[in-house]
Amino acid sequence: MMNRTFVLLLLLTCCLLMNQASCFHSWTFEHACSSMSWTPTESQKVSLVSSDNVEDLSGFDLVVVIVNDTNATSFEDFATLLDGQCEPTLNQALEQNETNKVLRFTNDNGQLKKVAILERKKLGSTLGGILKSETHVESCAVILPVDGGDIQDVTTDLLSHLYSDQRYKSSRDDKGVSKCKELVLVWTSSNGNLPLEQVERAKSVADGVFLTKDIVNAPHNVLNSFALAESAQRLAKESGGLLYCKILEAKDCEKRGMGAYLGVARGSETYPKFIHLAYKPKGRHKNLYE
Repeated sequence: MMNRTFVLLLLLTCCLLMNQASCFHSWTFEHACSSMSWTPTESQKVSLVSSDNVEDLSGFDLVVVIVNDTNATSFEDFATLLDGQCEPTLNQALEQNETNKVLRFTNDNGQLKKVAILERKKLGSTLGGILKSETHVESCAVILPVDGGDIQDVTTDLLSHLYSDQRYKSSRDDKGVSKCKELVLVWTSSNGNLPLEQVERAKSVADGVFLTKDIVNAPHNVLNSFALAESAQRLAKESGGLLYCKILEAKDCEKRGMGAYLGVARGSETYPKFIHLAYKPKGRHKNLYE
């Protein structure tokens, strides 16, 4: 009898300790999760500058040059700038086709610098992997090609591959998280002004990608009807009035005769939340959903 009592007390103590050490709030039938945490976005780290304002790249931990079949020789100015600081030279690396990997150079001051020559078609996945694996890289400059295509697509591709879901791990896995605090895109084209609007749109798209992955990755004991409804309300609140959100409770659904929906909802441990999200463009249809 004493042995059984001791075992039960030991199991109860372990459960209590595990509950205290839990990295996220789980649920019981009496107290379900009411919200889902969001992975912090990486968009605040990105800035766009003109190549005319870049005189020294030695301050960055990593310099990335994007090349494709037609523009491998269009970086002479930047190659010369780096060649004065590194040995072997960037031009030598280009000639040897040293692409899609990190090259380590030592400058005149004996400091170790890193340069990566990446192909445009694999930019996001390759650079994302590099920033996650190179734990000492806190600043990165990406030299965009003149004919590199839509800057919005490039920026979205870069940011989307920096996603790393750490929300439900008992300890943070530093191997899968980028330590980069500053990501500077260097615009080399001399045609027109900086496409700042495209970069801002790319940040918004990337933020949406992060949230979508968070929703897909979240387990059901966290992402129930309450948590999903709370995320929808938060999304509408942060949209600056562009999104309208209305949550129909179970009684609202009953009044509307939504029997099929309510029947399915009976299989859930939480009450149903019917989410209505609508886009409200500025200046038009302001009262459409009110």
